[in-house]
Amino acid sequence: MDVEEEEDEDDFLDLLGPVEEDDVAAGANKRPLDLPTSTQVIVRDIHQTLSPNLTKGAVVNSVDWECTAGEDGDKGLTGTLTVRGGYEVNSRGTLEVGGVEHDLRMLRAPRHADALIKALQRAVPFDVFDMNGTFVETAFLDHELRVTQTHSTRFGTITSLYRRNHTT
Repeated sequence: MDVEEEEDEDDFLDLLGPVEEDDVAAGANKRPLDLPTSTQVIVRDIHQTLSPNLTKGAVVNSVDWECTAGEDGDKGLTGTLTVRGGYEVNSRGTLEVGGVEHDLRMLRAPRHADALIKALQRAVPFDVFDMNGTFVETAFLDHELRVTQTHSTRFGTITSLYRRNHTT
């Protein structure tokens, strides 16, 4: 009976596929990663830059972040996540955002990059992290403030408040 239980466990592990030395070296290991769950990120600042044209333009979200907890020395790691996308203005004046690219910059590499990415996804607002396929409408605008409503089938409607950054 004990032998059969061991075989069943081996059969289960075989479903994940055999692990060859070459597979591990090439990063093709199909077994689940053992990621630390203690990685925590706080967002220090979010900047949004719009580069308008008549009917098309670019939108760039820059997120400054800091890793406040993590394993193996990741605490204190800081960096910037830049999310770039293009937009078109439709006939109703709504921005349709697509073609999103992510760029993650930091001074040193984290011990567990996958855990850092998951922590960033938890910390950064959905409409900032992944603008792809969103529709953005301006609800209010003056020289100091902009209020937008971002609509998406993935996360519903999010209302965001932006304060203009005056630089001299």
